[in-house]
Amino acid sequence: MKKGQAINLVSFEARDSIRFEMLSIFVLRIGVTIFLMFLGMLIFMLTSLGYVISIKSGIEHQVEIWTNLEQNAENSTVKQDIKYVTALIQDSAKLVKDDFFWSAKIESVVKSLPPSIHLLTFSGAQTQKQIIMGGIAPTRNDVLVAKDELSKLPFVSEVKSPLNNVVPEKNINFSFTLILK
Repeated sequence: MKKGQAINLVSFEARDSIRFEMLSIFVLRIGVTIFLMFLGMLIFMLTSLGYVISIKSGIEHQVEIWTNLEQNAENSTVKQDIKYVTALIQDSAKLVKDDFFWSAKIESVVKSLPPSIHLLTFSGAQTQKQIIMGGIAPTRNDVLVAKDELSKLPFVSEVKSPLNNVVPEKNINFSFTLILK
């Protein structure tokens, strides 16, 4: 017998039974762990849903309160303040429902430009329904191609381009104003 070896006096059936019990306990522990994780996730999701619903009802309640205050107010400055706050609350509530996604629009605008154009400025105002952008183009043709491609975008109704975009032949500092639909 080698040093460190033990003599196994347990029968094969007993050994298999012990292994089966250990495997059963291991599987049971994994099952309980997965169940507890699922339960925790379910509780988190239900809590989040309750929180969102409470915020929504709170906003609706605040709009109703401010609307009632607006109707009962006698002072004109108070009326103006109440109208402003009511509009602000309503605009905040609309943000969730708004379907205008800036990231997709910006990506479409950038992808439609020729690769030789370098953008330097990019700003937009959803309330004014416009995007203002500027940059440098190596040639007049690049500016004309960019204007044509931008006018083909489905969310753009008009591309405003000043005359100085096409006066020089090379190294043009251009600017476009995209009017959104």
